[in-house]
Amino acid sequence: MTLPAKDTSLTDAAARLRLGIVRTARRLRQEAAAEATGLTPTSTAALATIERHGPLTPSELAAIERVKRPTVTRTLGCLDREGLIERTPDPADGRSALVSVNAAGRERLRRLRGRK
Repeated sequence: MTLPAKDTSLTDAAARLRLGIVRTARRLRQEAAAEATGLTPTSTAALATIERHGPLTPSELAAIERVKRPTVTRTLGCLDREGLIERTPDPADGRSALVSVNAAGRERLRRLRGRK
């Protein structure tokens, strides 16, 4: 069944409204999780990746997470301010650092995973 043009515009408006509601709901869930844990979903994912694959250079983390280096730099800054990571000089490249999860970061991940 083909809808008249005016009905199509109404359908398009409803689809845009639905998309806006879905995005708003997702953002509210992310903010609630960040408030409860102190970390955004991006920071949580990066911390888990560092724990699983680390120590890593920021470039290696960016490649694994499939994000650009500036995004990783901001994320690592947040994790550093939270006291969840350690940075040590990269022995292979004096211009870079290796990032690893410290005891506080492992504890935060344990709590986020619901383990006691």
